[in-house]
Amino acid sequence: MADDADRAQFEIEFELAHARLAAQAQFRLVASGHCHNCEEQLERFGQIFCDRECAQDFEKRERALAWKGD
Repeated sequence: MADDADRAQFEIEFELAHARLAAQAQFRLVASGHCHNCEEQLERFGQIFCDRECAQDFEKRERALAWKGD
């Protein structure tokens, strides 16, 4: 069962992943009110992804495309 410290750590990791992805993609991704991975409507202003899993999925896909040269 997760305690307050676990939840805080999860939130910190999510925010760091989100910030890293936003910095990497700042010229391509604009906050649109929807997740750039799954199109779910977002609650917070300026948010790009709905959760950490979507951010990671998007990042994996972008790395694969970059590796292939697309």
